[in-house]
Amino acid sequence: MSINEKYTRVLELDKILSRLAEYTCCDYAKDIVLKLKPNTDFGFVIDETTKTNDALYLASHYGTPSFSKMDNPIEQLKLAQVGGILSPKSLLNIATILRQVRVLLEWYSQCENHQNSLKPIFELLIPNRDLEKRITKVFISEDEIDDYASDELLNIRRKIKQLGAKIKEDLDKMIRSSTYQKALQDNIITMRDGRYVLPVKAEYKGLVHGLVHDTSSSGATLFIEPMSVVEANNDIRVLKSKEKAEIERILAELSKHCADFADSIAGNFETLICLNIYFAKASLAVDMK
Repeated sequence: MSINEKYTRVLELDKILSRLAEYTCCDYAKDIVLKLKPNTDFGFVIDETTKTNDALYLASHYGTPSFSKMDNPIEQLKLAQVGGILSPKSLLNIATILRQVRVLLEWYSQCENHQNSLKPIFELLIPNRDLEKRITKVFISEDEIDDYASDELLNIRRKIKQLGAKIKEDLDKMIRSSTYQKALQDNIITMRDGRYVLPVKAEYKGLVHGLVHDTSSSGATLFIEPMSVVEANNDIRVLKSKEKAEIERILAELSKHCADFADSIAGNFETLICLNIYFAKASLAVDMK
């Protein structure tokens, strides 16, 4: 039997749910909370109230557990299961979910001997420390992959740095040379299309033999790659291509691991959201006295 919406308006349920939503950890949990409806099944209501009471008891005796912001991984997991490569953001989100599982279970270990109605829910959580570590080892951030993500990546990036240093050394000599001083617009080394170049005054184009990669908007400056560094720049470009391929291989490997554990990851997320909502209710109970 449904409850007349008139009564929920009189009780200002929408305002209560909005306050409850503020205690949730992410948009997914917030959406669930905002759609909550009153229930007329007395057994269900007692069970839900008991869980909230137990969450309040555990939080008051052992401290309220913290919950990280997480996104629903289900669509990304489906992509991984059909052989798709997940983005760094998606992989880091999965690592966050697994870290949250581990942290929450560590918190619960201090109070698991206390009989409570949330115990069966906590028991649904499946930690995966190995996969969590595999992912977090690879990324410095969503935009940067660690040099040590693989031995091959480390080797490639070392070679790129060595070649880059050699090119800069050669170009520094040109900048300091009296032969080229008058030809340079500025005594700097810059990049164009991923290649090291010098800013040369247009009227001295013939003095610096090399490849023109760009021109300033006024046309007064040409960005020239001296012939002495062309080969090294070519080598860097080849290495950059290898670097990209190695990064894609690493992401594909991690995506495959996530696909192997897709069901447990998705289940963990739903369980974490469920627990987050019970502890959010407990926090609101304290706030509202």
